[in-house]
Amino acid sequence: MAILIKIGIDEWQLVQKHTVMKKFLILFLSVALSFSVDAQLVRIGTHASAQNKGYFPAISGYSHDPLNRFVDVFFDPNAYHSSGGAVVASDLQLNFVQNGGTATNVVIASVTTTAGGALSGGENVIRVNITVTGTPDGLELIQVRPSATGSIKDSFNRPIGADKTTGEYAIDPTYTTEHQVVLLYALNNSIIVPTRAQRIVNNTLYASLVSTGAWAEFDVAWTTASNVPKEYAYLNIKDPTVHPLQVVTSITSTNYSGFKSDNTGYLKTNWTPATHGVKYLQDDASVWILSREDTQDVDPAMGARGNAGGTAFTGNTRVVLRNTSNQIQCAINCTSNSAPSTPGSDGLHVVSRESASFFRIYRNGTQNAAGAQFQTSTIRSDQEIMLCSENSNGTIGGKDNTHNIGFLGFGSGMQDILSSVSSAINTWATATYRPTPTYTGRLYLLAGQSNMDGAAQVSTITGHPELLGVLPRCYVWWDNEWQPLEAGVNGSNIPGNFGPLISLAYDESIKHPTGDLFFVIHALGGTRLDTQWQPGQTQYNALLAKYNDALASLTVTSYEAFFWGQGEADASFSSAATAYQTNEQTFIASIVANTGFTKSIVMQLHNSLPIGTYPYFATVQTAKTNNDTAISNYTLITTSDLGLQGDNVHFSAAGYITLGQRYSAAF
Repeated sequence: MAILIKIGIDEWQLVQKHTVMKKFLILFLSVALSFSVDAQLVRIGTHASAQNKGYFPAISGYSHDPLNRFVDVFFDPNAYHSSGGAVVASDLQLNFVQNGGTATNVVIASVTTTAGGALSGGENVIRVNITVTGTPDGLELIQVRPSATGSIKDSFNRPIGADKTTGEYAIDPTYTTEHQVVLLYALNNSIIVPTRAQRIVNNTLYASLVSTGAWAEFDVAWTTASNVPKEYAYLNIKDPTVHPLQVVTSITSTNYSGFKSDNTGYLKTNWTPATHGVKYLQDDASVWILSREDTQDVDPAMGARGNAGGTAFTGNTRVVLRNTSNQIQCAINCTSNSAPSTPGSDGLHVVSRESASFFRIYRNGTQNAAGAQFQTSTIRSDQEIMLCSENSNGTIGGKDNTHNIGFLGFGSGMQDILSSVSSAINTWATATYRPTPTYTGRLYLLAGQSNMDGAAQVSTITGHPELLGVLPRCYVWWDNEWQPLEAGVNGSNIPGNFGPLISLAYDESIKHPTGDLFFVIHALGGTRLDTQWQPGQTQYNALLAKYNDALASLTVTSYEAFFWGQGEADASFSSAATAYQTNEQTFIASIVANTGFTKSIVMQLHNSLPIGTYPYFATVQTAKTNNDTAISNYTLITTSDLGLQGDNVHFSAAGYITLGQRYSAAF
């Protein structure tokens, strides 16, 4: 005999007010529960008993600040203090392991919203501000978890277990002051920063430039090989508030190698020697430019030709890395080009002027050529420098579409430190570079909340043996590498769980019987579109960072579709639900603009969501229905006939399997 007793919030409040009704309910429950019942689920109010073997509240993920100021902890569906109200610092504990590192402790200082304000209860992300004792070197490990089972509960009054954790992870090392300035600027301006591994590589360059004395000798410099993400590579590392690179029309970005023209576009540097130069205006000046390829191209990799003293095309700064005569054409604050032979266009090239009439050319720290150029202190370009092209007195010239430019800098001659600085830049570039992609295949992108991540246990899959174990030819980007996709092993933040990804991947592998299939998924329970998924916000940035990292080792044969499963969290807030239609349009437009995907497959919300927790559910539903018409290549997937778990929020195993199948069938 199976008994299901469900009483909603409003009904229970009514019962509480009437003693007779309350006594009747208690008597009825006593009789009902005296029978032998199998797998009963008894729900009183919003509390699900331990007999519910399905989804339980959890910490669904975290985001650690690169400067070790805080860790944002994500809760699915949300978090309250054990007795209601706001979570307090003592509700959480931070476990610190020194692990041979130089920091001696990390503790929780306070808990706030991500904006730094006071918590009110019900947040799905809590900022845990931390204090680090000592200077970390990156070996130290921390994890955040509830201080005890039940110290934090969700809106269904379910306790979050003390075993729920962010997982143990390494904090960042202490970066140089110069590097911190760039990171802080990016973070404050919603610019995605590189991965932790790449931040550590970048820091070696900052440290070397400072220790050699080169940092003070550069006027501007761009580390364009560190172009995942692209927006971060546009920053001038000497001062990120000025002279950012700016794309004109379009360019080709090769991950971890740099930028080159696509035959139509180029990059503005927003830097003009005569106006902005300081060290570069000396007779002792230099240009530094790094290329990955050894190829011929008659067009400039960088340049500006302006007026000096009123004479056209006399203030030249330009480099053609290797023309069809195997020469490097260069000019540095002079009236004409020099064109000595070059052994190759790959590597770091430095054109260093030692006086008003003498220069040297270096490749990877070794002198390649030397000679005289007529130069005076008044010959300075009054035109902005362009990258991957040339500014000829206001007219854009030919465009270099063969060389990926990975570093560009202007400064003093630096002859006395040129060898050590060249070595430092080359070492950084080698560590940054990724080899030619070793994977080739179709690409899929998935994002959303817990119903995209997956909240059903693999052990509950029945009747679908084909979904168990490794799925042939299917790979998921997980832990910064491509892994064979396997339900319960990867693809879901909670070990042992699975979501629609598994059946989507299986059906796609049947649809495409040859070739490999690759899936990038970023989903966190309880996250809101209006505050976390809009362009520049945390989850949007994390999604694009993961996507770009995955592309670095993948040659894409077809961008299949973007799958979006989100909306429940916004249905809890009037302002979020009201703005949902516009916010989703903005979000999907940005995904289309910043990835290779044009088709969006979107999950509709389930009609049985608890109205007490999601009071604005109908508003979000209507927004999605309207967007099905308003957004091109947008396909809405119905879900209201799918099975749910006991919380009436998360799909059952059968529900997730059908959802994935519908995703696949939709395009």
